[in-house]
Amino acid sequence: MPDFQRLWAEQAARAHEENQARRDRVLAHEDLAKALTQPPYAISDPRRWSGWIPPRTDPPQVCGPSCGKHHNPCNWTQHRARINDSPIRAQLVEIAAEALRRETQPALDEVEP
Repeated sequence: MPDFQRLWAEQAARAHEENQARRDRVLAHEDLAKALTQPPYAISDPRRWSGWIPPRTDPPQVCGPSCGKHHNPCNWTQHRARINDSPIRAQLVEIAAEALRRETQPALDEVEP
């Protein structure tokens, strides 16, 4: 298998594992699982969520093979990745971050004074 195929397969497997861990972390909390059913995401069954969160930036646009030439002037704005400001992404990030916070920090009621 060529190196790029092996690398791609390893990265895909790692992404799948990360998504699965994120999904399990969120579904472990009933209130966070329920939050997945609320708009804007509003999935009908939280167990159907794969754990995937859209990327932070949208893919850059490419203006074509004549980019930068006088026939098709380019100001390079097409090549910059736009911030993904989707409300669905924002909701999923917030839910996943809260699940991670709960997993990594003890709940206040569990800490003895």
